Amino acid sequence: MSYCVMDIGGTFIKYADMDVDGKILSQDKIKTPLTSFDEFWSVMDRLIKKEHEGIAVSFPGPVDAQRGIVIEGGSLRYMKQFAFVEEMQKRYGIPCSLENDARCAALAEVWQGNLKDIAIGMVVVFGTGIGSSLTINGEVFKGAHNFSGEISCLITKDIDTLGWGASFHHDAGVPFLLKKVKDAKQLKEDIDGKALFTMLENQDENAWRIFKEYCGELAKQFYNMQCMFDPQRICIGGGISLQPLFISELKKAMDEFWARIPVNVPKPEIMPCKFHNDSNLLGSLYNFLHKNKKRKNVQKINVKTRRNR
Repeated sequence: MSYCVMDIGGTFIKYADMDVDGKILSQDKIKTPLTSFDEFWSVMDRLIKKEHEGIAVSFPGPVDAQRGIVIEGGSLRYMKQFAFVEEMQKRYGIPCSLENDARCAALAEVWQGNLKDIAIGMVVVFGTGIGSSLTINGEVFKGAHNFSGEISCLITKDIDTLGWGASFHHDAGVPFLLKKVKDAKQLKEDIDGKALFTMLENQDENAWRIFKEYCGELAKQFYNMQCMFDPQRICIGGGISLQPLFISELKKAMDEFWARIPVNVPKPEIMPCKFHNDSNLLGSLYNFLHKNKKRKNVQKINVKTRRNR
């Protein structure tokens, strides 16, 4: 028995076959279909097999997990107010679940990771953009409109001048960091995260200057989040969480920023997600199993009630 588990990102879909205990049986990635539903369904047809027991999906952006609806598709611009779960179940005939990617990472960390037994915690996931999730006593806080944690929408600069470029999405998304380094070094080819950290290890001055500015901006917004939510621990997710240098420089930037604050604001503990870039997959599976178990319990109660009548 296995489940098709997907972490849909702005650049790649990471997918895995996983068992009920969260063990990854096989794993790969494929480019995210960004242009149309036709392209999207073509990819889904390749990934989902008849023998799968269910489909668990982590999605980058605001979703209504209760109703299975994608509210905003983010990089998948054609997917807006889309009945994702209903359409997947119609097409493949097996149960499907949907949840926001940062919430999936938080569920993984609460279930088996670094937020287990933490009363107030946060996960911040770095990727094409940035997302977060607040956990309170082991439960993900979603807010009144299912919009809690959408920190990419924070406005950090003059929106009248910059438009959406004034958002935290543009400050914190890893592609924007890479582009700044590329432009500063006047490189013709794009660079990836591996190339950036090689530059940092080789003490490249331009790369270090931009990287420190990036960590400084993150420290400022982490301070703001601390003032609003007061988490005990913040776990860092996404591929960049695999880089010890990023974690150490973020901590250093936070120390420097906190030292400039004239009042005593508690500083959260910072650590990578236990499952790093697989947190979204594991949390997506947990979300599916949790919802499926509830669904079965409801069915059993209803059947029993009818029989008693």
